[in-house]
Amino acid sequence: MKKPLLIGIDAGTSSVKICIFNINGELVRQGEVKIAFSSPRPGWIELDLKQYWDATCRVLREITTDLTGFAGLGFSVTSPTTVFLDDEGLPVRPAIPYLDIRSKEDVEELVKYWGGEEDFQSHVGNKPIPSTYSAGIVRWIMREENNSWNRTKKVGFLNTFLCGQLKGEWAVDPTVASFSGLVRLAEPFKWSDELRELLGIHPRNFLQF
Repeated sequence: MKKPLLIGIDAGTSSVKICIFNINGELVRQGEVKIAFSSPRPGWIELDLKQYWDATCRVLREITTDLTGFAGLGFSVTSPTTVFLDDEGLPVRPAIPYLDIRSKEDVEELVKYWGGEEDFQSHVGNKPIPSTYSAGIVRWIMREENNSWNRTKKVGFLNTFLCGQLKGEWAVDPTVASFSGLVRLAEPFKWSDELRELLGIHPRNFLQF
């Protein structure tokens, strides 16, 4: 009897790597495709989601040939990478990873509204910087790219997009969402209404855990 197989997808900033293991942790097959990010302005980093999806499909086709008995699929993605999707789950603009610092001033302003860095960190559990407060990116898009925001029906992360494309199910996982600045670490699996209202974002824009 064949051992069940597990697929691990590692979507980083430089490549998509996929490995297949059996349930004993033994490597069966692996593949990788390099990814290039863009920097349209100093401090801006953007990722082409179509490129990620094409790379994922390519590697999966290459390494799953003649294999059966898959029992599970897991993701490890560069986090947080914020994605803006339309009602069909397609990207309305390139994704923005944690390396991007365009929202620095937005983060600083939001923290002031909250009462300062100490109060924010005490409430949320993370230090408020662009890489751990991706809500600043959402605020930036709302202000600077109104057309993109008007087309956005789902705000999520890189694994949201990849899993949605593979399975047709759209959600966020609590680990990645913990870097959004919209989740209290003491209350995972729940968007903070206080933090969401601070940005003026309607609940319908947020996917469920």
